[in-house]
Amino acid sequence: MGKYGGLYMDVTSQWDCPSMTDQTEVEAVRRLRFKLPIAYTEILRDKNGGLLNRTHFPLHIAHMETQARIQVLFGLGGTHGMDADKDGSTWSDWFIGQWDYPQNCIVFSQFGAAGWLLQYDSDDLIVEPRVVHAYCDCIDGPLLTAVSDNFEAFVSQLR
Repeated sequence: MGKYGGLYMDVTSQWDCPSMTDQTEVEAVRRLRFKLPIAYTEILRDKNGGLLNRTHFPLHIAHMETQARIQVLFGLGGTHGMDADKDGSTWSDWFIGQWDYPQNCIVFSQFGAAGWLLQYDSDDLIVEPRVVHAYCDCIDGPLLTAVSDNFEAFVSQLR
């Protein structure tokens, strides 16, 4: 069990993608237009997407302490990977269009009205994206809350 052991549930689900290869990653970067964080690809090399065992993230919104749930981590490839085809686009881009998310992001999890995004400041593939929680049941568009400066720190806070 690697450094991210215990992250996934020990079950099979529709969110499991085929084992990740170097070619899978190269193709995903091309389709998604952004490079994934190193910590994300390390996790996907261990298990390429699926239901999470650690599903709660501490969230601080407007002087309120709460928790946000994340139930699935999207993998790459297969039929439900974030880069897989969905109505002529990728799943990530489909969610961006459905929920009016910013264009400079990758959707790495979505369940109901809550999404989790990797948000990039620029097209610079070296810059690590921040992690953003998106709550979508708002009249004026999604409520976006930056929750972590990088994906590795985000994963370390999941409980």
